[in-house]
Amino acid sequence: MTWSYDPTVLINFDFNTVRFFLGDTDSAYPQLQNEEITFTLEIRGDVYSAAAMCAQALAGKYSRLVNQSADGVSQSMAQKAAQYATLAREYDAKAAIYQLPYAGALSIADMRAVLANPDRVPDLFRFGMFDDPPNDGTDPPTAAGSGLFNTSLVSFP
Repeated sequence: MTWSYDPTVLINFDFNTVRFFLGDTDSAYPQLQNEEITFTLEIRGDVYSAAAMCAQALAGKYSRLVNQSADGVSQSMAQKAAQYATLAREYDAKAAIYQLPYAGALSIADMRAVLANPDRVPDLFRFGMFDDPPNDGTDPPTAAGSGLFNTSLVSFP
């Protein structure tokens, strides 16, 4: 497991950016490893969501620790956990603002990838469902294909 931070590459929107958002920039007191942050970036897909997930993990980490007091010096882990939980909510809100919606199957390749997913709920309606024999919908219509866009049956002036 490694820990590193390079403020000169924050524009790359990688683990350095997430580390900056969390304030985990002190090498003497590392909070998360690079691999942990990279994992959250893979799952969430953007730096705001990844920062929220990391902040949730840190809130969980510090919520397990107890408050300590000895000789007039105290350390409040509950406050640290609460701060990271608040930070997680803030970055979740930012992630909701900056995420773009996904409109699937806008290209033939994307449509075929969606149709090939074995965990996908089957279509109720599809191109070619009234063909004889029926088309299973895995081959979307093209300008020279079947279904509504079959131009071989129509003559144009």
